Amino acid sequence: MNKRFYITLASISICLLGHVQGQQTTLIGHQDLIGYFNPALNGGSNGQVSYLYRYQWEGLGPSSNTLFFKYPLMSNGKVWSPHAIGSVFQYEDFNLANRAKLEFFASSTLAEFKQIRVGLGLNTGLNYNGINTDGFNVEELVDPELAGVDRRLSIANKLGLSIHHRLVDFGLAARLLNTTSITDYHSSFSFNVPLKRQKYRLNPIVVLRMTENFEHQLEGQLKASYDQTISATVGYRQNFGAIFQLAFRLNNSSKISYGIEAPGNDASSLGLTHELFGSYYFESPAMVQHRKDSIIKVRRDSINRARVERYRQLQVEEKAKKDSLANQSVVEVSEPDTVLTEEEPIIAEEEGGIYSSLDDLAGNVSDNTHIILDHIGFEPGLYLLTPDSYTELDKLYNYIRHHKTLHIEIQGHTDNSGSPETNLDLSRYRALTVFNYLLSRGIDPARMNVVGYGENLPLYPNDTKENRELNRRIEIVFIKK
Repeated sequence: MNKRFYITLASISICLLGHVQGQQTTLIGHQDLIGYFNPALNGGSNGQVSYLYRYQWEGLGPSSNTLFFKYPLMSNGKVWSPHAIGSVFQYEDFNLANRAKLEFFASSTLAEFKQIRVGLGLNTGLNYNGINTDGFNVEELVDPELAGVDRRLSIANKLGLSIHHRLVDFGLAARLLNTTSITDYHSSFSFNVPLKRQKYRLNPIVVLRMTENFEHQLEGQLKASYDQTISATVGYRQNFGAIFQLAFRLNNSSKISYGIEAPGNDASSLGLTHELFGSYYFESPAMVQHRKDSIIKVRRDSINRARVERYRQLQVEEKAKKDSLANQSVVEVSEPDTVLTEEEPIIAEEEGGIYSSLDDLAGNVSDNTHIILDHIGFEPGLYLLTPDSYTELDKLYNYIRHHKTLHIEIQGHTDNSGSPETNLDLSRYRALTVFNYLLSRGIDPARMNVVGYGENLPLYPNDTKENRELNRRIEIVFIKK
């Protein structure tokens, strides 16, 4: 091809580069990357490593590679409480022009008012813009100003604000060239809509982008998900076209998704835009240790509370015996001593009683009502749920979701097979497995405590196989707040 073709193509590429300079090209339909557009929305307790590949307009437009990293921080929920830090690296190829950027972000809680949480996010980094001069001489360009794009390095800053209230999230971000110049805005408004069938969920989102180098852009999307394992997103982006995306959850820590965008109006001849997205989620060591510490604290508090209740019950029983003897005209009654040793971690059948099934509750729950979930099982010696356990877990989830005033304590118990230390750890992790399942379904972690008792609280003597099976159990204690 001749130089005139390369010069023309370079001019088109550089002009396109100028247009998208303030325009984020990644599809927001991958809602796991919402923090890419607004650093204030980088919350949550999980870390994230994501990769996104974009192939725009069947190769006519830019192709891009984006690497996103987020590391969670310990948050105490108070003012200026940190949420996460991370970075974004992106390289975009506009054929004869290219752009690369490396940015770092941080997010935190700015303030809290009852159920409203206000978040703040900061983003700063460097942008590098250049042209590929292998096929032509920069000096031969028709427009001399285009040569100035070559090897241009600029600072990119972004300030984000977020407002969260129950199932609603609002975000507003502005890109700053300096302290006085704002080049573009990005605002989003999203909902989390649980349906009557609890495994189904809808997430509508509306996005508005405004930039000095591109027309204002309005986007609407609707994401439907099933049991957090598969989701589909449809939407429309102004000046670009219709969007469709399909995502699959591979396991508890990873997912992949594929998206296409079909240009509309006069741009329908440009061809489809394709995106491939993969993400891995993790917990920080500090959060893992915090959970272990919380389990120990909850166990200690639960045992102490049980001892107090047991002591009170013994006092009532002794008083009842004394009154009964007095009614039988017994002249002298000796009051037996009641001793509660430090080694006695027995939880009595408190006021609420003990039930063997959620179906027996009939909606009447008082403080310290115990439910033994007979239909929840684990693989032998492990804390992996058996496939038939999820029916009972779904019943528990629905019950907790519909009784919003209830808090629960999830207790794990084992038989006496193995060492006491191993059984104690196993019971903790089994209770934590139930906690994580309820957390993944949307139950507020503040409503749940986790404790493992190991072999310390058997229902029956561990002398037969049947009794040992009954002692291996998950027990739920309901607490009214």
